[in-house]
Amino acid sequence: MTKFLKKLNFFPGILLIIIFVIPARIAENIVRALLELLNNIFFYFDWLGVSGGYLTMFYEKLIIEGAGAATYCAGMLLFPMFLNERFFKKFQINWLPGIIFVFIFFTMFALYYLYSFIFLGIGKMDWIDSISILVMFIGYTAGYLMIIYTSLKYSKTKNKYAKIIIDKFDENNY
Repeated sequence: MTKFLKKLNFFPGILLIIIFVIPARIAENIVRALLELLNNIFFYFDWLGVSGGYLTMFYEKLIIEGAGAATYCAGMLLFPMFLNERFFKKFQINWLPGIIFVFIFFTMFALYYLYSFIFLGIGKMDWIDSISILVMFIGYTAGYLMIIYTSLKYSKTKNKYAKIIIDKFDENNY
């Protein structure tokens, strides 16, 4: 019976991830609002005249999407992992299925950005709007993949394929 229960030790991880979806979304909205406020403050104090153009728009989309996706993913994954590690040390959770669940969740939205760029953007929108969708895709994807990689390292998984991914990036000093 204990072997059977040890095989089901991923259910609490997925349950914790589902519980933390709403607080993580609220944290993402707060981070987006703060970054937009910060961008407006920087725009107000621009003495060189470089703010307000296309470059600033692309930079804003890249940073806001990346930080928003990273905050949402970290709130869903890293915060429950930290709580488990900090307060419930004896309760061993296999986080790999939860990490895969969150990866699929965020990849669906990343693929929607890519779909929007390819099928809705090219040829039907202005070139600035098309490039801004591509920049949003890059920022969103980079944001959540950084947190997925961090959670793989933090989870101390024993899966050989996850170990290969972790070792490959640690080997190249990325």
